[in-house]
Amino acid sequence: MAWFTLSNLRAIQTTETDADSPGSEELMSQIRENIECLLILTHYTGDSGTVTGISTATLTDGAQSWDTDEHNGRTLLITSGSAIGNLYTIDDTTGTTLVCTGDDLEADGVAVDDTFMVFYDVLTNAEGHTHDDINSAPVEAPRGRNIILSQDNATTYSVTGITYATSAFWPVYIPSNPDELGWGFWLNHSASNTAYAQLRITDTDSNVVTTAEQSTVGAVSTFKSGSTDISTLVTGWGTIELRQKSSAGGEDSEVKGIALHYNA
Repeated sequence: MAWFTLSNLRAIQTTETDADSPGSEELMSQIRENIECLLILTHYTGDSGTVTGISTATLTDGAQSWDTDEHNGRTLLITSGSAIGNLYTIDDTTGTTLVCTGDDLEADGVAVDDTFMVFYDVLTNAEGHTHDDINSAPVEAPRGRNIILSQDNATTYSVTGITYATSAFWPVYIPSNPDELGWGFWLNHSASNTAYAQLRITDTDSNVVTTAEQSTVGAVSTFKSGSTDISTLVTGWGTIELRQKSSAGGEDSEVKGIALHYNA
């Protein structure tokens, strides 16, 4: 009876559950294995390992190289040894350790050479399937064009002065697969001088990508569009800023009808 192996998933046959079929260890084992497989499919982070050190609340796996706080708030599952099946909330993560504050893993029987898996939160989750990277995996954009923002001409963004300033910003999730940010907007000047605009994308590690500067002369709106390589940005939450300036002090650069999308 293997534990927590996705290959164990199978349909339970009617011949195992009809009136002529008595309860059996095989049937009960399959029900358990199916529940385990469903947990893997919905909540497994992909991280597992073998215990190389154990103390009261700290499990060490010397083969790991986790990011600091990577698994905080997630669930540790012991998959072999005398503590098999035990679940613990992870409160702190270092490169090689998982700390479960308030628990005594050692007293529960967790030992060196036991195996474990890390799941998205299944113990304290009160928010449901949030795709927040703690309760569940983050949303990944499908391949193709994915709209981030689409506004009509009813909203106008403007900046007065000759220095770039942020007129609007939007939080955005940067997935792992898009190669480009596609963008488009209408640009005009409040008088007869030159209006400038650009977009600045910042990821969770403060890496920045800025689109090419766009400009137009005069009060008649001109549509500007293009795409910008964002493959260097880190997956996670970031921001997109609309930045504007004018060639003349006391006059406005005006943007409206903005649209943003990912190209993959």
